[in-house]
Order: sequence, then C-alpha cells, then structure tokens
Amino acid sequence: MKNLMLCIVVAILFVSIKCYGAELKVAVVDVDEVLKDSREVLSAKGKLREQFNKLQEDLRNKENALKSKIADFEKQGSLYSPEAKKEKQADLKKEEDALVATFKEYQEDIKKKEKEIVKSVVDKVAEIVKGQGYSLVVEKTGYLIYSAPELDITKSMIDSIDSSAKKEVKESEKKEDKNSEKKEVKDGEKKE
Repeated sequence: MKNLMLCIVVAILFVSIKCYGAELKVAVVDVDEVLKDSREVLSAKGKLREQFNKLQEDLRNKENALKSKIADFEKQGSLYSPEAKKEKQADLKKEEDALVATFKEYQEDIKKKEKEIVKSVVDKVAEIVKGQGYSLVVEKTGYLIYSAPELDITKSMIDSIDSSAKKEVKESEKKEDKNSEKKEVKDGEKKE
C-alpha cells in the first residue's frame, strides 16, 4: 500500500514538473548508512554513550546502596518493633520505587536524545539537498524497489554533514575566543 502511495506521489511530481517545464533532480539517500558512518553522528553517539555509562554507574551505585540497606534490615529485622519494621519496609519500598522511576527516566532521556540525533541528521540532509536543487530525495531503506547507483548521494551527504559540523565547531570556537578576549579586556579595565 505504501509502495503504491509512493508511486502515485512520484508520478504526480513527474507530471507537475513536466507541466511547468522544470528539471526533475532525483536522489537516493541511505539514512541508516549516514547514521552509521558519519563522524559527526558517531561523535554525538559517543557522547551519548558516555553520558549513558555515567548514568548507568550512578544507578548501579544507588542499587548497591539499596541492596546493602535491605541486607542490613534483614539482619537486624528481629530487633525492630512490628510498627518500626513496617515503616522501614515502606521506606525501602519507596527507595526501590524511586530507583525504578529514575531508571525509566534515564531510558526515556537516552531515547529522546537518540531521536534528536536522527532528526538532526535528517534535517541536515534536507538542508543540503535543497541547497543542491534536488526535487525529490527518497530514503533508500524504505520502500524503494530499485534506483540507479548514480542517484545514490549517501556518501556525499556523509561528507557534507561532517564538513558542515567542522565549520560549526570552528565558528563556535571563534565565538568562544572572541568572548574570552572581551572578558579579558573587561577584566583588565576593571583592574585599572
């Protein structure tokens, strides 16, 4: 069904472009390959992985602390009055629930950031192909039955994304340098 819809859309696009006499420029991009091979994306994923590892270690530490509290409680359980025992159990259960909630929150945060990375890549691809004058760009791993190899611009998209990322880094470094120079000048004026 989706293949049929895609064919209809492409046919309408061809007809409308023919009517206006415009040139049809078509390309194919493998977004999965861009996500897998782009240095910019790999860098973002690496940072995300580092953040995830820190969060995971934090959770492990909290889990171990909770296990230790539970073990201590079980060892000393007979020393508690029935009321105190219930209260302590309730406190430990609250702590366990909070730990589970924190784990879920971390997972959701990571998933959200992964989606942001994908969206960023798709947005960059769209921006690049618009700038290059493409009329239609089809995602290769979707419902594409065949495309001529010369239509595949995946490698050039990877190169473009990586080079634009380098430019953005250089520009942000220049801004940081200018801001630090301004701060140094202001600090120097204050001292005088």
